[in-house]
Amino acid sequence: LKPLQANCWTAQRRASMRPASSSSAVRKMAICLVLSCCFGLFSAAAAKSQAGPTHFVALRLAHTELWRKVEHLQEEIWPRAARRCHKSRPDIPEEMVKKAFMTTVYPASRFHITLFVADLNGQLDLVKACLSEWFEEDLYQILAGRSSLDITFAGLNSFAEKVLFMQPDQDSSQQLRSFFQTLQVRLQAANLTVYSEPDFHAHATIMKTSQLKDPTLLERLNESLRYPPEAWEEFNRSLGTYAVEAVQLLNMRRPSEGYFQVDWEGHFGECPAESTEST
Repeated sequence: LKPLQANCWTAQRRASMRPASSSSAVRKMAICLVLSCCFGLFSAAAAKSQAGPTHFVALRLAHTELWRKVEHLQEEIWPRAARRCHKSRPDIPEEMVKKAFMTTVYPASRFHITLFVADLNGQLDLVKACLSEWFEEDLYQILAGRSSLDITFAGLNSFAEKVLFMQPDQDSSQQLRSFFQTLQVRLQAANLTVYSEPDFHAHATIMKTSQLKDPTLLERLNESLRYPPEAWEEFNRSLGTYAVEAVQLLNMRRPSEGYFQVDWEGHFGECPAESTEST
């Protein structure tokens, strides 16, 4: 046993005699490795949280007359929906139900008709070029040189009672479908990641339950938060005709002055040459 004890003693002594700088270097290296791992995990989590759509292509409805009409309807509809909800869920305080439905009202300053939703992380320049080509070649022909597109809203409708929207009439919907179909070809050819339903349904949202973010309210009201026809069918009538003069690429993650950050815009009626010069 003596030789073994001697070897252990020698090893311990050598370890104790190592320079402090060597031990410090090892500690620094360990710290760097830990920080690197943490940074990697943080980056992965951040990337995951940022996954999903970033932009959408839309036609803004910037008409104060329309805003006033719809705001009046919103003030009539949400209390009706809230009363029906509270009647079916008396276990939930009435004020809590009202607060939830008030949150679902979509701001008039953001009224728009969406053509496409897309994930453009690192692809913004590509989609701008794609949109410019579509605007100058396809859209110019569809509009036949007109400086505006008239959209008539025939009334209201809903998606599964979760989204209440203004519905364009048949002629307006067909024009918007042409916009969608020609742009779809361009975006697919550019291999851009887009989120769209197989069947395009032109609409302008005025209320949507997904605006409710309060976890407490969501937990108690999620399935009961609806806009049944009984709450809005009385107001299901024409809302008028409005001229739209531009199409925009909007950043949904950067709200700006009651709307969204505009990353690209094309004004109807500009011939291709003028549009090129203006950009």
